[in-house]
Amino acid sequence: MRILSLNTYGGRIPRLLEYLRHQDADVYCLSEMFRAPDSPGAQATDDDGSLPRLDLFDDIKAVLPGHEGFFHPFAKYHLNDGVTTLIPAYYGIATFVRSTIPILAHHSDFVFRNYTGKPFGEPPLPRNAHSVRLARSDGSTLVVTHLHGLWQKTGKGDTLERSQQALGLFDLLDRSVRTGEPAVLCGDLNVLPENAMLEILRLRGWRDLIREYDVRDTRTSLYDKPGKSRYADYLLVTGGVRVNDFLVPNEPEVSDHRPLILDCA
Repeated sequence: MRILSLNTYGGRIPRLLEYLRHQDADVYCLSEMFRAPDSPGAQATDDDGSLPRLDLFDDIKAVLPGHEGFFHPFAKYHLNDGVTTLIPAYYGIATFVRSTIPILAHHSDFVFRNYTGKPFGEPPLPRNAHSVRLARSDGSTLVVTHLHGLWQKTGKGDTLERSQQALGLFDLLDRSVRTGEPAVLCGDLNVLPENAMLEILRLRGWRDLIREYDVRDTRTSLYDKPGKSRYADYLLVTGGVRVNDFLVPNEPEVSDHRPLILDCA
């Protein structure tokens, strides 16, 4: 099974759609996703002058016709934490699963605060996570969980808000993953490698492939900050997952984040 995790950068890079079309992943876990059902084709200028696609979810659905798509918004009107638009757009995460793979269960819930439909507000925004239990051809199951971790103006260090998010995530994982069940956790977690949430997951037996494969940069040239701030995206697996390959390619650049690509059994 191939799993691809990517912060889409809001679809600002037009070649993103063709890139996703040709990856042939079984599961796509995508963050910074927008949906504007009442404004097809809408774009809005971000504070840096870039143009996120406000109907990005439906655009991706169109290029992945062999997948089922699930969109989970956590805010409305927000383009990014601290950046707003008056176009009725929803902001959240999306999961696309190949249609030939049976989905046995879903778990989706807020792990930090609750949904907000307010047009303005200060970050951090609420956050949700989505888990799917998939049936594999050998009769076993695999749970894939996706989170876009909260963003804070103060950076990616441990904070009270991130501790609250971690507790919410642990609760969701406890409800989604059975004891000993193979599972994957991925996404733009927006934390540093020594973050307490990651440390607890490692103590619980999750393998951190970013650490294991000595990946030191999950960002592209579109992100100009140096040092540890270039850590953002993570992919962890439980012991029941056999890792055949794990890639964090720096080309082509379709976002300010690099994709994480796991081939596993």
